[in-house]
Formats: sequence, C-alpha cells, structure tokens
Amino acid sequence: MRPTERGKLLLAATLALLIVTAWTGEGKASDGDVDYRTPDTWSQHFTPGGFSDMVNGIKLTDDAVMNVGLTSRYVLRTNTSGSDSDFYQYLRADVEGFKLGSGKVYATVFWRTASDLDRNSDHSSYHYYDDILDAEISHNKSASRLYQGNITFDNVIPMTKLTAGRLYSSHINTLQIDGADFSVGTDKVRAYAFGGEPVSFYYGGQGDTVYGGGVEVTPLTGTKIAAEYTALSIEGTHDDLYNIRLDKDIITGMHLYGIYTDLNAKNAFEAGLQYRIASTKTYVRLKYKGVYNEIDLNNSYPVNPLTVTLLPYGKFNDYNVEVGQGIGRNVMVSVGAEAKDAGGEIDYDNRSYTRYYANLDLIGLPDKDTYISLTAERWVVSEDTADSVNLGPGSSSTGNDGKTQISGRISQRIMKGLDLWAGTSYNKYTYDAQTNRMEENARVVYLGGMWVVSKHVSLSTDLSLENASVFAADNIKDNYKVETWLNLVY
Repeated sequence: MRPTERGKLLLAATLALLIVTAWTGEGKASDGDVDYRTPDTWSQHFTPGGFSDMVNGIKLTDDAVMNVGLTSRYVLRTNTSGSDSDFYQYLRADVEGFKLGSGKVYATVFWRTASDLDRNSDHSSYHYYDDILDAEISHNKSASRLYQGNITFDNVIPMTKLTAGRLYSSHINTLQIDGADFSVGTDKVRAYAFGGEPVSFYYGGQGDTVYGGGVEVTPLTGTKIAAEYTALSIEGTHDDLYNIRLDKDIITGMHLYGIYTDLNAKNAFEAGLQYRIASTKTYVRLKYKGVYNEIDLNNSYPVNPLTVTLLPYGKFNDYNVEVGQGIGRNVMVSVGAEAKDAGGEIDYDNRSYTRYYANLDLIGLPDKDTYISLTAERWVVSEDTADSVNLGPGSSSTGNDGKTQISGRISQRIMKGLDLWAGTSYNKYTYDAQTNRMEENARVVYLGGMWVVSKHVSLSTDLSLENASVFAADNIKDNYKVETWLNLVY
C-alpha cells in the first residue's frame, strides 16, 4: 500500500474516531495535555542548555523595570576526523513599564558575540567541522550579532502598537527585519503593516527589502480569520507571498486551524485539529500538510529565517494522527501514525515513508519529581526512496527500515535547584544546519543537568553521543558533543 493510500485511510479512520469521541465524551476546556504536569526541564531534551528566565528586575521608577541577563556558552564537538571548540557570549536587556500617554513604552536588546577557539585556518585542507560560525568569522571577526534592538510604543496612541528597530515581525509568518511593525484595532478587528530590510548575518543584503501587511478579524467568539501579503525583493529576485489562516473552536475542547500559502502561484496548505476531553483524560490530534508544487531555492534567501518562510520544498502530502488516553493521575498512553507521500522529485528531505509510534508517559512516578517518557516507533520506507536511489554525493539511502526503534527520556529533581535529565532518541532523517550534514538512522544518547545556584546564577551542562550514517562521510558515525551554559540574571 503506497503512503498516499495509507494517509487517506489514516485520515478517514481518525475522523470516524473523532466523531464517535465527540458524541460520547463530555468535553471540557483544559490547558496542557488534559492537565498532566510536565517538568520545566522537559524542553532541555530537545534544546540543551538555553537561557534562564530573567527575574527580579532592577527597578528604575515606580512603574519601570530593567531586566538584564548575561549568558556564556561553550560548545565542544569531536569525532575521529577532528574537533571544534566554540565560545559564545550573549547579552539580553529589556526595559518595561515606562508610562507614556495612555500606554507604555518597552525597549529590548539581544546581542551575541562568538569565537572559534581552535579554528582551522588552513583552508587548503578538509576540516570536518567547518560550519556556519566559520563562514561568519571569515567576514566578521567577532561574529557579533544583534538579534533584537528595538523600542515599542504600546497603546501610547489608543488602539495602536508600534515597534521600530531590529525586530521579529511575527504574524502569520515571522520575519527578522530592520524596520518597523505597526498595528491598529481592537480584539475584533486589527490591521497591521510591516517593512524594512531583511536581516542576514552572512550576506550584505544591501538594497533588499521586505514589506507587507494583513488583517485579523474575530467575527464570533472562538473564530479568528487572518490574511497577509508579503513582498520580498532579495538579491534581485522578487517574491509575492500570500497567506490565509483560520482558527476555530468547534465545540468545547476542540480546536481547528488551517493555513493556505501561495508563493508566486505555488501552493501549500496545512491544517490541524485537536480535541481534548478533560472528563475522560482523552485527546485526539490530526495534522495534514501538503506542498503542491516544486519550490526550489530560487524562491528562498539562503541561510536566513526567510528560507523557511519561502518554503524551499518538493511536492508532498503528509498525514499525521495521534490519540492519547490518561490513566489515573500519573500515566498517559498514546499511539499515532504518520504517512508522507513525496509526489515530487525525490531528495534528501523529501521522501515517502510511513511511521507508526506509541508513547508511555509516567508523571510523578516513582517519585513526585520524576518524569519518564518512552517511545516505540517503526518506519516503513518505500523502495523508490530507500536503497535504490542515490541521495548525496555517491551515497545511497541506508537500511534499518522496518526495524522497531525505542527512545526514552527521564527528568529527575534531585533537590531544590538541581535537576538531572537523560535519554536517547532516534530519527530516520536528520539535517544539521551548523555543518550542512545530511544523516540517516541517527541515534542520540544524552545526559544533562541544571544547577540553579541562586536567583541570579544558574549553570547547565549537556553531554551527547550521536551515531548516524552520514551522507558523503559514512566512515564518520560517532560524534560527541559537550555544551555548557552559565547564566547571570538580574
């Protein structure tokens, strides 16, 4: 059975299940997955280290507060081919609460500098860990970046909000620009506009522009409709990007969303439905994503947040369904399936497969501060995208198809201020943007922890081993990484 057929069957079966559930369950709105607790450190399993929340701001006036955070980060990566040590320094500062007119004024700065401690200066020889930082240092010695540096006037003029400077303009799409973002309206009807120069840390970008706007309407409680247009002129290429988004609460606990995208008359659509029933501790999730035309890199801005926005994808349809059931106060079980049909040109990041998985979460067992999650998954990869197709320079897709893979993670609070976590995860296909590596059958084992020394100081460390088949470098399978973060917050 081809993935397209599997996907349609999955979608039809889940819709039937959803209808039955909707008629037999008493839905109640709830936050999170049916009120089951998750640890604050859970996100560390996917994004090691990170920034501690800024707390206890420095009081400037009776209303205004300044928050400051200074973070040092060290990263060591090594394998049989070589090693790489990088150091990053981050500064975050924001001022909030200054009263002006009928509203308030906010200001934000987020800045970074970095250095490669053992950079390979001999570019005549191959260096496995040549990465994005190396590319940046080649034309920006301190690798300094200003992620954000802006000021916001919120309701200073009634019903308006204006942010100017280097900012993330976040509506249906999120764009990083040097410019302004302005909105006016109420909770019922709001219009917005944005414009400026797109930010890139790798290319000059002089003369590049991005501008656009949109409108959000809430005609009924629980219903929001948004439409947005973005015009991009990047390195001599002009792109027109249109988006329409619908968010709708169907019944209590059931939410539907849909996003339509048109990029230069090339189309994509994404939709999802989630239903949570608090009384029975049950949830159902459906998700579909389809790209209906080949969208190549001529429509994207390389190594830039716009790349994702502009969809450099091949054609595909992707279906996903997941059903979960709580048992008592400490156990959650769930099962799911995903079917992807790569209808366009076969490429590394666009292949057909079906994936079945099951999860078991233990929350507060055996100790109230213990959190355990176990996952079993089975990948079934179509023959036309497995071993018979060359993907990458001289390398073909590798095996492990049809083999059940086990993943798991655990977080444990040892004492107040000290948390440890460990786990292992598997992914059939991965891509490392830092080193531009394409991998298959990637297995990661990791161990980490965070120590909150005081309300102003925290330290976290993560150790990981990755074993994967690497395209164009199959002899390099084991990669080790150490990452340490020191946060000073005020």
